[in-house]
Amino acid sequence: MPRNHGFAYFHARMGVVAGADTHAMLAILFRSINRLDLQQILVVGLDLATCTLSIEENIQCVRFADIGSSEVEAAITSLNVAKLKWHVVKSILASGVSVLVIEPDTVLIQDPFQFLYRDSD
Repeated sequence: MPRNHGFAYFHARMGVVAGADTHAMLAILFRSINRLDLQQILVVGLDLATCTLSIEENIQCVRFADIGSSEVEAAITSLNVAKLKWHVVKSILASGVSVLVIEPDTVLIQDPFQFLYRDSD
C-alpha cells in the first residue's frame, strides 16, 4: 500500500486494531474468521510482528505507522493503546469506509453482518 494512501484503499467490512500483546487472542480470532470464510477483514497493526502474523493467516494488515504517524511505535504503551484505537476508528470513518471495529479478544460464531442494519454508526 502506498504511504499516506489512507484507509479508503481497503474495502474493509471489519477492522481490528492490535499490537504484539494480543497475538494469542488474534490467533483465536483468525481461526474463527477463517472458519466462517469471512472476507474484507483489515487488521491495523501497531507493530510489524502483528502485521506479519496477519499476513501469515491471509488477512490484510496495514501498520498504523505507515498511514501517517511516524512516531507511533515509540509512543505505544499500555496507557495509550486505547487512545490509538480510537484514533484509528476516527481515521477509518473519516475516509468513508463502512466498518465494524472489533477487539482482538472477540470470537466470531457467525457472520455478524447478517444481524446488523447497514445504516448504523
